[in-house]
Amino acid sequence: MKYLIILTIYLLSYSNSFGQTWQVINGSDFVTNSSEAFGSVPYVNKYFQINPYDNSIWFSLSTPPMGVRVLDTNGFYQEFDYQNNATFNGTFGLEFGDFAFTTDNVFTYHQNIGLYSYNGSNWSIESASINGCDIYAQKDTVWMAITSAPFLKWVNGSITPSTISGLRRIRSKNGIFWASTGTTNIILTYDSINGSLYYSPDTTNLLSWNNYDFKFSKRTDSLYSASDQGISIAYDGIFVDSITPSNSINMPSAGIIEFEFDSLDNIWAIFAPDFSIANKPTAIGYYDKSLNTWTNIYTSSNSILDFNRRMTIEVDNQNNPWICDASNIYVLKVGNLPQWLGIDENEQSKIKIYPNPTSEFVTIKIEDNIKITNLNLLDVSGKQVMPIDSSSSVIDIYSLRKGVYFLVINYDGGVLTKKIIKN
Repeated sequence: MKYLIILTIYLLSYSNSFGQTWQVINGSDFVTNSSEAFGSVPYVNKYFQINPYDNSIWFSLSTPPMGVRVLDTNGFYQEFDYQNNATFNGTFGLEFGDFAFTTDNVFTYHQNIGLYSYNGSNWSIESASINGCDIYAQKDTVWMAITSAPFLKWVNGSITPSTISGLRRIRSKNGIFWASTGTTNIILTYDSINGSLYYSPDTTNLLSWNNYDFKFSKRTDSLYSASDQGISIAYDGIFVDSITPSNSINMPSAGIIEFEFDSLDNIWAIFAPDFSIANKPTAIGYYDKSLNTWTNIYTSSNSILDFNRRMTIEVDNQNNPWICDASNIYVLKVGNLPQWLGIDENEQSKIKIYPNPTSEFVTIKIEDNIKITNLNLLDVSGKQVMPIDSSSSVIDIYSLRKGVYFLVINYDGGVLTKKIIKN
């Protein structure tokens, strides 16, 4: 079932170098059987990721019906689970994992079933290997780590099992292979000549025993590893540098539980005291590599972000950072926002809908010279419920059932969607 997204914008009296404010997409605007409206923010795996090829937003859910959810490129929300997708039969009871993306497919895994792919229309089972614990893609190759079993490599529809067991997290780029044997422990590199080379604070003073997140930068083959000591940087299999409070400017703290790169390899990071799920994040920060400085530091005192909840972060291909706390999604405009989200705030304020909630009529009030080209009233499934003349200023909804409806207003400056509650 698909749902049209409704955007609520909160304005903050806080200036920053990006000159924008956080916008929130409320999970409560969507029909759901779960108290976690969008997805899950679990202990290690993200369960919230953005497809770098089209900026669609993907979630998996840790409470029944244990499905996969997506906000597509047009801002429509869709759920896939065993109740509406036959390919997901048998998935009730255990959650799906995180996601990986190739040019043509979205991949995820389920602990009881195996590796799934989605081509934009249909879901398929690529491998029946169970107990997956991590998934990763680089170009058109996908790796899936399996608890206590050899990991799998998917290329163009063919699955190749490896000879290496016991890996819990995998990252690979241009033939360079890094992995971890645990969810938060030290990492290792592997090559066919030297085999596995382990790194730890005993052998490398740039590392911590607590490895939280690691990934390759977008523009180089350097591996970045985040921990309670900051970020360690490895090149060609050797740790050569770090980003810490002692060698960078304005770093909020040493503990980083997750980070993402923008297109220039600058970093957005989530800071927290340690990786215990009981400890909430304390700040979101942006690292400008060219200045060696942390800027745009967001906390509970200067943002609408809910620092009482576990968070996870993504950066889309327009360099906009996105935060998910399971209930809501937050986005900060840095580059171009998706069309369904990038409504001009000044023009939006010139189109008013009232009363709301209402039991009989909705009035549309337009200021200045804005011209409405089309009006559409939709139900929560995105289905048109009644035709409306574009010149109408009053809409009669008395005959409609009680519930939530969406008034989509096309005008000469863009598209505006308003949620209407029928009492």
